[in-house]
Amino acid sequence: MKSFIEIPVEDLRAMFEYLPDTGDLIWKCDRQKKFTGSKAGHVEPSGHLRVGIRGRYYLVHRVCWAIYHGSWPEQFIDHANGKPDDNRIVNLRQATRWQNNSNQKLSRKNKLGLKGVHFHRVTGKYAAKIKHRGRSRHLGVYVTPEEAHEVYSLAAEMLFGDFCRESSAPYGCAELEHAA
Repeated sequence: MKSFIEIPVEDLRAMFEYLPDTGDLIWKCDRQKKFTGSKAGHVEPSGHLRVGIRGRYYLVHRVCWAIYHGSWPEQFIDHANGKPDDNRIVNLRQATRWQNNSNQKLSRKNKLGLKGVHFHRVTGKYAAKIKHRGRSRHLGVYVTPEEAHEVYSLAAEMLFGDFCRESSAPYGCAELEHAA
């Protein structure tokens, strides 16, 4: 998953101070000395923080992980509570592509407000569907959207485990909220 040049961790530690309890990445020094002591990074449209280092952009949560653990992450970094700007070390975890995808928030296109549920025009009922490892799986058709969502939730918990995201909660499964 290396699509960027890994800056040596020693160099990162010379440039930044990472505060694991707050998730803040603070500039120790920069070339123009105008950012020294201030928070590093700016918010992307996705909500993630990104910082420019040596002419390239890096996701702040990956930089924080590298500074804290002493090496760049081998996989994706997932935010356990679903908040992309929460870079506290307790909220960051390595994840495979599939795990990271399973922890996505509810799509803006979703009209029902329930993840994995859509109205099935042919039957006039509500269908439950889940995507796992790149394949969509039909879970059945139900009279109410709540029934369909209950089936989806059970399947998501079974397939995704700690990486599930409850659709009605904007930032993650209830059991993950302790990290907030």
